[in-house]
Amino acid sequence: MTMQTDLQAAVDKAAAASAKLHAVVHGDAASTVETETGPVKTVARTIADNEAAIAASRAELDQKVADAADSAQAASASAQAAAGSAATASERAAKIPEVAPSHALKGIRVNGAGDAYELYVGGGDVSGPAGAMDGELARFDGSTGKLLKGGGKVQAADIETGVLGTVAARNVGTGPGAIPDVQADGKLPASVLPAIDLSTRVAKTGDSMTGPLAGTVFKSSGTATTTGFQIASGADLATLFKAASYTALQSAGTAASGDGAGNYTSVSLGSSGTQVVLYTTKNCNCNCMG
Repeated sequence: MTMQTDLQAAVDKAAAASAKLHAVVHGDAASTVETETGPVKTVARTIADNEAAIAASRAELDQKVADAADSAQAASASAQAAAGSAATASERAAKIPEVAPSHALKGIRVNGAGDAYELYVGGGDVSGPAGAMDGELARFDGSTGKLLKGGGKVQAADIETGVLGTVAARNVGTGPGAIPDVQADGKLPASVLPAIDLSTRVAKTGDSMTGPLAGTVFKSSGTATTTGFQIASGADLATLFKAASYTALQSAGTAASGDGAGNYTSVSLGSSGTQVVLYTTKNCNCNCMG
């Protein structure tokens, strides 16, 4: 190699490096430049990536600040509620009475603020003598306040007149507002019972229902030719029944006419009394007649 070729090679290498440096410096925000040691981001892309990272960090920081503010507000509300509960508890505690005798005849006061109610514990002898009559009421002496034995019983005469009011006599009778008495047969008087109109009952006559309804008549002999009630076919209901004198079938028999061998010329079924009879007729084939 000559000095000229070495110089030309150096110039070419410098030119290539200058082009890559130009691409790195002036490239867009989405590009990279390939170098001997690997891809290199352009300046614009590096700046864009850094700005994106900073924006993400700022958004995360803003969210944390907002969350902290919400937590502080919730804590403040909880503290206020707790303070209110404490005040309510203190107010209620102040109303709880404490046992503190403050007078010979007063047993309880409300937290030192005043008398809640009074219990008289020594107002006189109320444990009177034993042995009162069984069934009688104990009474107190109005002047001494002492319990007396055998105080007597409360009688009707002891009740002041007019305290219970006036009891009216029972209004017995069958008129309006009266209470009817039950008669000896266990029934109420007919005059207080609702009337029953028997004329409203009807009977079946042919195809119409008119007049009072007559009861069904059952007969032990003879036959009824008509009942006035029709079945689906239009026939009278009596056609479905037989008279009481009807005798059922009791036996079956046969009757034949004609002798010898021959052909049957007729067969018929009939009845005779209580029998069912099969009648047959045949011709004679034996030439017995000449």
